[in-house]
Amino acid sequence: WMTGLTKDEGCLKSVWITANSSRYQEFTAGFDTIGPVTFYYDNSPFAEEITKKIRAKYLKENDEQTTQRGILDLYTDSYFAYPAVEAIELVLSYTKNPIYLYELAYRATNSFSQIFGDPEGNYGVCHADDLMHLFPIGFMDKPVSPEDLKMSETIVTLFTNFATSGNPNKPIGLPIKWEPVTSARNMEYLEIESQSTMKENLAARSRYWGTLPLWHSLRNSRFMDEL
Repeated sequence: WMTGLTKDEGCLKSVWITANSSRYQEFTAGFDTIGPVTFYYDNSPFAEEITKKIRAKYLKENDEQTTQRGILDLYTDSYFAYPAVEAIELVLSYTKNPIYLYELAYRATNSFSQIFGDPEGNYGVCHADDLMHLFPIGFMDKPVSPEDLKMSETIVTLFTNFATSGNPNKPIGLPIKWEPVTSARNMEYLEIESQSTMKENLAARSRYWGTLPLWHSLRNSRFMDEL
C-alpha cells in the first residue's frame, strides 16, 4: 500500500475563511457555535470541552497571523492527517505487506489554493497539490518552473514504480531510497522535497486529536464523509 499527505491539506477549507477578513472574524468570534458543526462533534456530550481544547490549541487570541495559521493546521489535522494516521495504524495491524508513506512538502509555483479562495496567497502545499505533478491541470496561470518539472518527474517515477512492481524504488532507481513503515510507533515516511529525505512520525501534530474525548466513539462508526 502507498498513501500520503500534502503538508498543508487543510487549506482546502481554511483559505476561504482566512483570505476574507469578515469571514475570518465570523469564524473566530463564533467558533463555539461553528466549531462543533464543521468538525462533526455537535452531538457529542463533550462538545463544550472539545471546543475549549481546540480553541486553546489552534486559535490564539489577539494574534491574527498565528490564528490564521492555526486554522489551516486545524483543518489539516482533523480532516486529513489524523484520519490518515488512524487508517495507517489499522492497516498495519492487519497486514505484513510493505506500506509506503509520503508527505509532499515541495511548494510548486502554482497551488490549488488559487481556486480554493485566494489566487495570490501562499498557503503552503495545499490539498491536491500532488495531483499537479501527475496530471495536466487547467487553472495553472503561472509558468511552471524547471524545479516543478523535476519534481513532477520524481513523483511520476515513484508512483509508476510502485504501480509496476509494488515498490517505489524500482525498476527505475532514484537518489533517495523510500523505506517502508516498520511500525505504527515509528511511522516512517518520505518527505518529498527538492532534496527528499526519510523521516519518522508522520503528522505528529495531529496526534492531539487522539487525546480529545471524540475519536474513541467514532472509530467504530461505519460512515464516510466524501470531501
